[in-house]
Amino acid sequence: MECAEDRLSLGLLVYWLGLSFVCAISWANMVPVSVISLMITAASRGKPLNSGTTIHASVTWWRRLLVPHAWFAHFYWLGSAWSAALLVYSMQAESNGVHEASLALTMFTSHALRRLGECIWVFNFRKAATMHIGGYLLGISYYTFAPLSFLLGARAASSTADPSAMLPRFVLSWWKLAGVAVFAYGSMHQHICHRILGGLRNGPALRNQGTSYHVPRGDWFDSISCAHYTAEVVLYVGLVMAAYPSSPNYSHDSPVLCRSASYLPLAVWLAVVANLGFSASLVHRWYIDNFPEYPKQRNAFIPWVI
Repeated sequence: MECAEDRLSLGLLVYWLGLSFVCAISWANMVPVSVISLMITAASRGKPLNSGTTIHASVTWWRRLLVPHAWFAHFYWLGSAWSAALLVYSMQAESNGVHEASLALTMFTSHALRRLGECIWVFNFRKAATMHIGGYLLGISYYTFAPLSFLLGARAASSTADPSAMLPRFVLSWWKLAGVAVFAYGSMHQHICHRILGGLRNGPALRNQGTSYHVPRGDWFDSISCAHYTAEVVLYVGLVMAAYPSSPNYSHDSPVLCRSASYLPLAVWLAVVANLGFSASLVHRWYIDNFPEYPKQRNAFIPWVI
């Protein structure tokens, strides 16, 4: 059983690091134009996908593989149900790491449920809006693998922790309290940003192929084009903090696969940064190309940096 779990953890680690690498080199334009075109189409949805972005001739067929943008809610139906099921399993398990895993999964489930509620009550997806099937399948795989990675990663990290520093199950260390606070801060700002995006239909708009688009303003949008992406990165910092004990002890005596599995939550965060950073660069460029008066002080993803 442990051997199968170790192989699963290693496979998940390869998945997250591979996703991070592909998104990072695409973001940096370090791959052939045809590959960049595939990545841009798969990562785009809504504005960039519907705006006639130049696509390499060899992959125009790829652009036609579309699904409704409203299917975005499928990610959160899956994510909330699957993470809740893993949470029940984690709380019933009698092993090290239950504390960290249960806390991280509780936070992940609340995140997925909030996003599901926003898809239902905050966003009003246009019937004509689409997303690429590649992005859809990536989202399905993400919300399948992310909760599992937090479970396995937290258990592995706790197995390497100093036993004398372990706290009772329902007692939070300062490290975990800080993680919960960071998660709450990022979640709050993401919800504010999503409400801003959901309410944009009432302002002046750009007509693009018969569809209205708007420039978001307020909160973090005053300095970042994709503030909701930045907020997601912040809340995942809190999730990663919650998944790790405050006093890990990675000794040479720990099994190699166990030490590798303990990096799973961090690998998830790296994939989130690379994926959302790449997507943010596309959206930022779209705003600049389509709005001549777009605020020049805004960055795409990180204030004053990117």
